Amino acid sequence: DEIIFKKLSGTTFTDQQSVTFGEAATANTNVLFGAGKASKGDLTISDGFTLDMVRKAKTIAKTGIFGTTTKWRMRPMMINGKPYYGCALHPYQVYDLQGNQQWEQAMREAQVRGNENPLFTGALAMWNGVIFYEHDKVLTGSDAGTGSLTYADALFFGLQAGIWAEAQQAADWIEKLFDFDDQYAVATGMMFGFDKTMFNSFDFSVIKLETYAANPGV
Repeated sequence: DEIIFKKLSGTTFTDQQSVTFGEAATANTNVLFGAGKASKGDLTISDGFTLDMVRKAKTIAKTGIFGTTTKWRMRPMMINGKPYYGCALHPYQVYDLQGNQQWEQAMREAQVRGNENPLFTGALAMWNGVIFYEHDKVLTGSDAGTGSLTYADALFFGLQAGIWAEAQQAADWIEKLFDFDDQYAVATGMMFGFDKTMFNSFDFSVIKLETYAANPGV
C-alpha cells in the first residue's frame, strides 16, 4: 500500500535505511492545492480539504483541461453501467472534510447506491459520482507553507491510474521456530513493480490534491 500511494504521489519509495525500492518516482503533472493556492509553499492552516477541490478535479477529469493546458480526459471506472471516479484521503483530511457544512448537507441528502458491489466495500462515502476512501498510507509531510506546515496528498483517480506487474508470485507462507522453539518467524516474498501511469510525459489518470492536514488531537 505504501509503495502504491508514494508512487501515485510522485515520491520514490525508500526503506528505513534510505534504500530505494524499484525505480525513482516521477513528479506529478496534475496537482491541485488547497483553496486554489499556486504551490505547497503557499498553503496555510486555512487550506484544508473541501468538496470544491473534488468538484474541480472531476471537471478536469471529464474535460481533459488542466488550467490553460489541454491534456486528455481521464477514463472513469464503470460500475453497473455508470461512470465513477475515486478519491483516497488521509484520515486528517477526512476530519477536515467531515467538519465542513457542505459535506454534512451532502451526506444528509445522499442516497445509498450500489452498496452490494465489492468496489464500494470499505468506501467512506459517495458524492457526485466520486467514491471516497480513507487510508492512513496517503502521503503526508511537514514542509508546506513557510517550511513547517503539515499536509497530506489525497489522490483523485480514474481507471488505469497505476500499473502493477508481477515477475514472481508470492511464495508459500513459511513459518519456523528458532532458539529451541523460543523465537517464531514468518517469511514470504514476491517480485513485483508498480508505477504511476503516464502518457506523453503527463499523468494519465491521477490528480494529486495537496492540502493542509494536521492531527486534530494535538
